Amino acid sequence: MAAADSSSTTWYEAYASGDEARRVDGEEDGEEEYEEVEVEEMTDDEPMHITGRLFLGSIDAARNISALKRLRIGAALALLGKGEEGAAVPSHTSTVAEVYAELQIARKIVEIEDSKDGDLLRRLPRILAALKKLVEKVEHESKSVLVHCIAGRSRSAAVVAAWMLVNSSERQSVQDCVDQIRIIRPWIEINPHFIRDLHLFQAILASTHGALLSSEKTALLKDRSFPRLDFGANLVEGVLQGTKTITMRFLSDVESDHNSDLKDIHLFSLVAATTSSTDDTSMRPQFAYLRIDQIETKELSGIDDTTLHKSGFASTDEVMAVLKQFYPNVTATTPLLMLHFHCLSPITHIQDRIEMASTGFFTLENGAPELLQALYKTADATKDSASPASPVYLGDSRRENHIEAQADPVEHKGIRLHDWIIGSNKTHITPIDTVDKIGEAVKLTPPEMVFGKNQLLLFHEPSGVCYNFLAVEALKGAHFPPPKSDQAQDIVANQQLKVAIAKHNTNKEEVKELDITYDWTYTTDYKGSLQRLTKSEGEPVTFATSEEEVKVEATTERINFEKLKEREPILWFEDVGLYEDELHDHGTSAMSIKVRVMPSGFFVLSRYWMRLDHVVVRLHETRIHHLFGTDYFLREYMRKEQQFETLFAQGHPRNMANYTNIDTFQHLLPVREAVVEKVLLQ
Repeated sequence: MAAADSSSTTWYEAYASGDEARRVDGEEDGEEEYEEVEVEEMTDDEPMHITGRLFLGSIDAARNISALKRLRIGAALALLGKGEEGAAVPSHTSTVAEVYAELQIARKIVEIEDSKDGDLLRRLPRILAALKKLVEKVEHESKSVLVHCIAGRSRSAAVVAAWMLVNSSERQSVQDCVDQIRIIRPWIEINPHFIRDLHLFQAILASTHGALLSSEKTALLKDRSFPRLDFGANLVEGVLQGTKTITMRFLSDVESDHNSDLKDIHLFSLVAATTSSTDDTSMRPQFAYLRIDQIETKELSGIDDTTLHKSGFASTDEVMAVLKQFYPNVTATTPLLMLHFHCLSPITHIQDRIEMASTGFFTLENGAPELLQALYKTADATKDSASPASPVYLGDSRRENHIEAQADPVEHKGIRLHDWIIGSNKTHITPIDTVDKIGEAVKLTPPEMVFGKNQLLLFHEPSGVCYNFLAVEALKGAHFPPPKSDQAQDIVANQQLKVAIAKHNTNKEEVKELDITYDWTYTTDYKGSLQRLTKSEGEPVTFATSEEEVKVEATTERINFEKLKEREPILWFEDVGLYEDELHDHGTSAMSIKVRVMPSGFFVLSRYWMRLDHVVVRLHETRIHHLFGTDYFLREYMRKEQQFETLFAQGHPRNMANYTNIDTFQHLLPVREAVVEKVLLQ
């Protein structure tokens, strides 16, 4: 990362006035170290280099004096909950001041809670400004900054992700930044409320392109905060419709104004526009997100009618009537503060998407219709391209939609060509309360990580054939088949995996009997969901499930992999995860889908794979290939499986660390089942 210019002032530094931040972390970090089947917890006391001069770690890393010296840590940003300041000591015997003075480490402690009350969005500018000062302080000595909380999983990871959003040379999404951190520190788990705030923070960055404040505006904002004056009544409807982009406020410092629910307004800040009442001093319901793009001063007499109307006022008399409620001495020549707001597109869009990401999950009934309707809302989805072979990008895939996409915790992406709409939506891990609902819906204890709002979809417009992949439907496939007789029941019972747990200093093998009706490794034969949809006429476009079945038949035709090896441009690509679990520290189980679209057609690879340490490894793959212009697509399903005992007998490694990437050893697994089918587009 290039050295920061200490003479420049970024917008987030100017906005950096407000409370410090708060949060509490709990669990200790751990990582598996395998010796046979014994699992040991590894200490997490080493700062990890993430980007530029930033290291990330836990409080144990902050206490590791030898590591701090070896890695040349010259400053530390500690993100701790109230009362935890005394814990941020790199020694159990010395005080913070003594140790950091000895190591010459500059230290900044910020209070932030790991909850929705942490309010990361409002505090990020101040936190980032403090972090920038620490980086600038250590740069000339070629040292680095450690950002840490208690476990190094949420608070510190969120702040480092925000730093990457601001300082990356390439525009990155929140998910890009989190994924980069997770590559180095896989056990991070950022608070969902912080994830939401990071997406909203990125909306500001993407829309302003990190614009710098002029010295004049910096001076204007330096020691002043401007409460929000109530909106005119008719502004509410206009803002919701996205037609109002400018509003006016007042210039005077009005700390005594208790009718304002927003005490700090600064350039490029994100504010919640609310309904209003002249006499109401309570918090009002939130309905919109606005960003301040411009601040200027004008006298009321110098404001034109267009600005008045955009601000929700019919006349200067109406403005005066509102102002006099708070400032009896105001006149037409009193300087007024003009705040130019930009509605983050559309106003209800961000909060709706946040709610959609945080609550609910996709099912066979609502998954495809919701995604298709979201993609069809984009202007290009309803018009024909120059030719069927010309791709039309939909949703957040559109280049001009890239900025808007940054505001969303859910990405709706898609491409339209040759009568197909191929799309996806991706978001963060489903919250625990919603995961419980998924468990009730599929009648099993869900995996540790479920992406209930993720989906990959293939939709053939002329026939209505729809093929999509959903986490809930995949988990339904993890149930054991119902027994048809006592003998069959015994067979099913024997199919339930038994986990061998080797005890220390003993050769005796104990077995966990599983009294459950589903495969606790979440092994599924899910090949995707196939249905037919009907599209409504007119606007808005809606979709409904048709009772007409899609015809599927057996075939001897095979996917032409030589065709897939031909060099073609990739028009669209996506990788969508559905669920993942570490099997109680006994391995891994995960399902994901990849798709690539070329000028000649598209190819889909759905993969479920499971490694039960020292017991068995499985791989279930579904491949779909369609050549544009044909009236069908091929679907190949293949199930592979091998016992580790057999692999070891064949001379393959016994260390489970050699079996973390399925691509490196899938050729060792024999095929147990293969099915090839043709899905007809009629």
